[in-house]
Amino acid sequence: MTQGWKTGWKEIAKYIGRSEKTAKLYHYKYSLPVKRLPGNCPAIIPYEVDLWLINFDRRKKLQKG
Repeated sequence: MTQGWKTGWKEIAKYIGRSEKTAKLYHYKYSLPVKRLPGNCPAIIPYEVDLWLINFDRRKKLQKG
């Protein structure tokens, strides 16, 4: 079921190229799609995060003008 998923904040942060603190900020403030596995372990599905990153970058560019 979780094959290919990235688990834990350290692995998630590495995948998106940011610090663990920034990965958590993106989740709580900007809705980075993080799931919770048993034991409350954070996990992502890479293709969902890829789509989220594309949209996040577009929003940032639009805000800059």
